[in-house]
Amino acid sequence: MSAWPKRRSLALRSHLILLVIVAMLPVLAFSAFVLLRFSQSEFAVAENQLSERVHLISAAVDRELENTKAAMKLLATSPSLQDSDLVTFHQQATEAARVLDVDGGIVLFDATGQQLVTTRRPFGDPLPRRPNLELLDRVFETGQPQISDLYVGVPTNRRLLAIDVPVFRDGEVVYDLSTAITPDRLSTLLAEQQLPPDWLASISDRKGTIVARSISPERFIGEPVNPSLLAKMGQAVDGSFPHVSREGIPVYTAFARSPISGWTVAIGVPESAIDTPLYRSLLMLIAGGTVLVLAGIGLALLLGRRIARPIGSLSAAALALGRGRTPGDPTPGVREVDAVGWALRKADERLRQRADERDRAEEALRASHERTVEILESISDAFYALDADWRFTYVNRRAEQVWGRPRESLIGKVLWEEFPQSLGSKSERALRRAAKERSAVDIETVSAVLDQWIQLNIYPSSSGLSVYFRDITERKRAERELARHRDHLERLVEERTRQLTTEVAERQQAEEALRQSQKMEAVGKLTGGIAHDFNNLLTVIAGNLDLLRGKLGEQPRLLRLVSMASLAADRAEKLTQQLLAFSRRQRLRPRAIDLNQVVTGMEDLFRRTAGERIEVRTILSPDLWPAMADQNQLENAVLNLVINARDAMPDGGRITIETANLLLDAENASQHPDLAPGRYAQIAVCDTGLGMPPDMVLRAFEPFFTTKDVGKGTGLGLSMVYGFVRQSNGHVTIQSAEGEGTTVRIYLPFAGTSASEAPESRAPQGESRSGSETLLVVEDDADVRALAVSVLGDLGYKVLEAATGDAALPLLMARPDIDLLFTDVVMPGSLSGVDLAQQARERHPALRVVLTTGYASSLVERERLAEAVEILRKPYRPADLAETIRTALDR
Repeated sequence: MSAWPKRRSLALRSHLILLVIVAMLPVLAFSAFVLLRFSQSEFAVAENQLSERVHLISAAVDRELENTKAAMKLLATSPSLQDSDLVTFHQQATEAARVLDVDGGIVLFDATGQQLVTTRRPFGDPLPRRPNLELLDRVFETGQPQISDLYVGVPTNRRLLAIDVPVFRDGEVVYDLSTAITPDRLSTLLAEQQLPPDWLASISDRKGTIVARSISPERFIGEPVNPSLLAKMGQAVDGSFPHVSREGIPVYTAFARSPISGWTVAIGVPESAIDTPLYRSLLMLIAGGTVLVLAGIGLALLLGRRIARPIGSLSAAALALGRGRTPGDPTPGVREVDAVGWALRKADERLRQRADERDRAEEALRASHERTVEILESISDAFYALDADWRFTYVNRRAEQVWGRPRESLIGKVLWEEFPQSLGSKSERALRRAAKERSAVDIETVSAVLDQWIQLNIYPSSSGLSVYFRDITERKRAERELARHRDHLERLVEERTRQLTTEVAERQQAEEALRQSQKMEAVGKLTGGIAHDFNNLLTVIAGNLDLLRGKLGEQPRLLRLVSMASLAADRAEKLTQQLLAFSRRQRLRPRAIDLNQVVTGMEDLFRRTAGERIEVRTILSPDLWPAMADQNQLENAVLNLVINARDAMPDGGRITIETANLLLDAENASQHPDLAPGRYAQIAVCDTGLGMPPDMVLRAFEPFFTTKDVGKGTGLGLSMVYGFVRQSNGHVTIQSAEGEGTTVRIYLPFAGTSASEAPESRAPQGESRSGSETLLVVEDDADVRALAVSVLGDLGYKVLEAATGDAALPLLMARPDIDLLFTDVVMPGSLSGVDLAQQARERHPALRVVLTTGYASSLVERERLAEAVEILRKPYRPADLAETIRTALDR
């Protein structure tokens, strides 16, 4: 072989080698360029994918919170809350909690944090206060829904996230409606995103506390995030950066902040998942280039031919990828070029997977939007939404009905152009203020468009304003009517208060009078009982003195002693009669009398009694009505009043005796509890004396109470007057003041007939007479009974005795020969004297009866018996007893 061919062959080989090298350099350079661009593209794709995924998760979190918050806001407009009907609202909230499937239930708080309603407990159970008031205070201060950071619930000791919305009434926040979700709900949300197993997703609250995590949530929930991530979260924008996870794995991290909750959503991808394929491709490129250079010239042409086809395929794949089409399988050739082709194919698959995920997110967003629209279409309030240019973006069905315009004619139109009458109105100012201050505004105003009262609730959103309004014309009309009725009621209450004040004063006066009357009644019962016992004692004393006088004969000294004792007994009898008069138990003989005649007939006596230094004058009514009373007792009463008036004027003065008619209606009679309405004749005794203080006036009628010096009065004068008048069904009053004199008025009931003369009382007839009849003496007082039995026995009567009516009745039944029953009226046991006499006369009609008593009221019982009944008043003397018994037997 010649040298030239060898040289040509070497040159050819050299040229081939040079050609291969020259040919390989562009290929290697192009491959390096493609790999660099691919690595940049792959990193950008991964970064975009991370950013899109983190924003999708953030949107899912917002959607979850927004759905819950929208449902809570809708529940906050419940009419039962506006009417404070918490029982009905508890039922609504329980149903809402079941539908929403909220973990923490639904709770209603007042401004102090006190739970009013909770779906976790039956209505009416005692409820605690909220321990942390920070979130509640923000709701009441801003009037905006609030979402809390992660906290531990006190009752359940569970980690929770609270969602609170305000409840408005008349434009003011009155309640805080709260619910809570657990971090598990957000962790489930992360799991639903179907992230690659080695990708790490987390959600952290505003304080940087982890509230949800896709990997090991039970380990890291409640822990703080990585400091480098916390520092990036403090920046104003979203982004991505490399850092080390809590497990110590280097990752590329992208994060986004939720505009609704302020929480941060972060996704971390291990650096090895992105860097390793790129490093491997670079090493393969270097190794392949070295192999290609060392392969020599023999492979130069083959490699040249084989390189062209893969590069063309790679270019076509890149072009198809750039046009959005799926690149075909790469043409086999150079391994590095094939790897780039397959990487492009993988990138296409990832892009398409990301597009599918975006489509699913958009579908979920559309579903959420449809649910929101369904809610807005079903509410009773009219609703519309505006963008930042005041254009309608949404109008619900209720707003169409209220405005009378289809929503198609409003969507996209400017509010002020479609409703120019709103310009300058209170509604416009409220809308502009809400848009400017980015805060909720609630007002009540007269709509310039509808010419009716509306309640307007305006809430700013990220895209503009959300506006609710409702017709409150009827409510305003009812409020005005209620205010009118309230004013009228207040006037009525004021008037009634004045009436009640007057009535209370009158009632107090009447109660005081009633207490005084009850006091006098109690004292009267006491004095009556004392007088009854005194009568029994005086009967024994006086009777035995009379018997003793008859047995002394001519013994002047002893007779004088007996006379003195009898005189004392007479005085004691008079005293008991005064006590009986006060207790209204004296015996009266009422008849129709003319008070003018009584005063005229006693006028001289009044003047003699008053003395020369006191003027006595009378003022008599010409047409005075006749009064029903005992004239003798009335004369004694008036004389007692004149004597008291005289004693009250030691230096002289004037006594006026006046008569008048008095007609009392029910209202005036109510001021005197013991006085019935009707006609009365009045006699008054007035003096100009010293008078009495109020405390003495209240006690003036009490027995033995006197303002006179010791030894100058018994204190029974006014009490006798009081008892006589009350027993006569009348009334007596005293008006007095120190230094202004005293006036005593006596009211006596109208007689109904003209005055007549009093019947003469029957005087004892003849001397004491004896007899031989059989008598039964019934007396519970042993001494009185012994006296009566002794006197009657001395007169020749056959006398039987018994201590009680119960003991006497069998004797009467067994002894039909008893001619007369002499019995006390008031006795212990089941039978009184009247009952005993009545039963005895039913069996023995011819039986004569004599009743003895010291009580006038008991004499009324006489009417229950036949006329053959005599009355012997205690205390009695032996002569009175003998005369009464003989009179009864002789009838």
